[in-house]
Amino acid sequence: FGSRLSDCSSVTASALERRGLVMFDCTACCAASDDYAKLEGLDSAGIPSPLSAQEDIEPAEPTAQTLAEEKAAEAAETEKEAAKAEEAPESAKPAPVGSFNVKVSKANGKLGLYLDMEKACMVKMVTPGGLVHKHNSSCPAEQVIKVGDRLKKVNGFVGNAEELYDALGAATEVEMTFERRSEKTIVVEAGEKLGIVICVKEFYQGLEVTTVKDTSKGFKVKDTIVSINGVSVGTDPQELFTLAKEPVKKEMVVVS
Repeated sequence: FGSRLSDCSSVTASALERRGLVMFDCTACCAASDDYAKLEGLDSAGIPSPLSAQEDIEPAEPTAQTLAEEKAAEAAETEKEAAKAEEAPESAKPAPVGSFNVKVSKANGKLGLYLDMEKACMVKMVTPGGLVHKHNSSCPAEQVIKVGDRLKKVNGFVGNAEELYDALGAATEVEMTFERRSEKTIVVEAGEKLGIVICVKEFYQGLEVTTVKDTSKGFKVKDTIVSINGVSVGTDPQELFTLAKEPVKKEMVVVS
């Protein structure tokens, strides 16, 4: 069929038959007559002989009805797959775009994860030596749990902040689904004032914005500054607080 052959790879056998493209085994009947065999492009032994260019006939174009039937079948198959996905339990469904799953066993130690309950289970600190810290040290970059990420599910369970916190404490084998943080970069030129009031909190790897005096920079109340000029908070947020006050150009990564 020339260039049309490659286009038929995804067409079903029934569709090929409707278009007249299915080839049947005619060896038995064709071998009975040399003339008939030659007419069909076969030699007297029933072995195909090369067809000339004139004999390579194009198949008939599919009718509008045939195309409509194929589209209807494809649509029905798509709906069937979608229905199966909806029936799957929450824990079996893939994480949505912007989310990721992490599995740990609390039998191997403490999580070492602090959550801000007032900010919808936002991660506010990952402590050194904990299970989450060990996970972050060995996992791919897209699986690292960061300050500002939010806990959305525990073992497939979806609930409010208190319910998720309780579920996290009750389970030994834990699969956590996190929503990746939404971040922005705010640049403050050397000598410029930040136009905000920030505070240092215990168990918080970031600086929280408590008051905004100048909205032109893009800060909002309850924003969290997680790094300045590439320096992020370790166990002591005071270092970042000191850097925020220095009269130098600052590129600040901020999460809401």
